[in-house]
Amino acid sequence: MDCGGPTCSDCSTGRTCSVNADCASNICTGGVCQAPPGSMTATFTVTSNWPGGYCVTLNVKNNAAVPTTSWNVGFNTGAAVIYTRWNGMFTGNFGPENVGPVAPWNAVIPPGTTNSSVGFCANRLVSGSGALPTISSATGSY
Repeated sequence: MDCGGPTCSDCSTGRTCSVNADCASNICTGGVCQAPPGSMTATFTVTSNWPGGYCVTLNVKNNAAVPTTSWNVGFNTGAAVIYTRWNGMFTGNFGPENVGPVAPWNAVIPPGTTNSSVGFCANRLVSGSGALPTISSATGSY
């Protein structure tokens, strides 16, 4: 069934599109309708916390009705430097960072589920400060 254009209903996430107006979300990227903003959420679970540092697991949830093909989370380490990381492609190790999946096995997040395969540990620049990382964005590709 065709979708989008002047005579058909708008296309849902994951369907083929030509322009933004073809999509229910009004977001056509690379010829595919994308999920609306807010379809991805992310949080950190602190798994270890001591005066000089911490370890966290990143929880990335797909709130869309279709699986992701990839995702990206923006975060800030605050006053801490990452010294070890796992299962993610990180842009750096201090301050504003981005992380995405490391391989196809953790790029796909089924609808309504959370991927908790990525994490890192960091040393605080000021021991005892209690500084923890904060999420700035979470996006998905479909």
